[in-house]
Amino acid sequence: LINLATVDPAVHENSMESMRIELKRAESLAIPYVVVHPGSHKESGELVGIIQIVENLRRLMEEFKSAKVQIVLETTAGQGSTIGYEFGHFSEIFDRLDWPENIGLCVDTAHIFQAGYDISTEKGFDQVMNELDETIGVDYIRAFHLNDSKTECGSRVDRHEQLGKGKIGKVAFKKLMTDRRFAKIPMILETPKGSDQAEDVDNLELLRSFIK
Repeated sequence: LINLATVDPAVHENSMESMRIELKRAESLAIPYVVVHPGSHKESGELVGIIQIVENLRRLMEEFKSAKVQIVLETTAGQGSTIGYEFGHFSEIFDRLDWPENIGLCVDTAHIFQAGYDISTEKGFDQVMNELDETIGVDYIRAFHLNDSKTECGSRVDRHEQLGKGKIGKVAFKKLMTDRRFAKIPMILETPKGSDQAEDVDNLELLRSFIK
């Protein structure tokens, strides 16, 4: 697994090589974004992890500066020693990179909820999005991963659920589908799936019902 926050030399080398492979693949296939979790500092501390992420992103951005593909960092639930469960982590990373235009943010609805951002009510959703906008800027959002959560807000335990059937409920997804700021941003289902993917059909029907 790619870990851009690690200080372990072997993991670092493998992570960087994996990222290069993914970026080359995306570029050759004209895929605009490569989404990656920021990584885990593995007890070296959040600041050390953030500095590692920044240095590794800087190297990758230099190596692929002529490419059209963008690196997109995904929000995390905060399990273990992962970085990315606070919006401030991303503003720190982007600030150290001088807020480049060719890097972005992927917001996972379950992850931010599990990290403590309560989007389950209209008021809560608006407050969280306002905080995200003030801390990072919604213009940096390149994608959403749409998931409900099996676990409570602030649990920092990453367990996905079908939309509207978990602790988040339907309100947040209705807000997302009707917020004009996000009308052209890709939204991807990462919900649990059976062999026939019938769950995806149900989830898509729910999302589409919000914009009829």
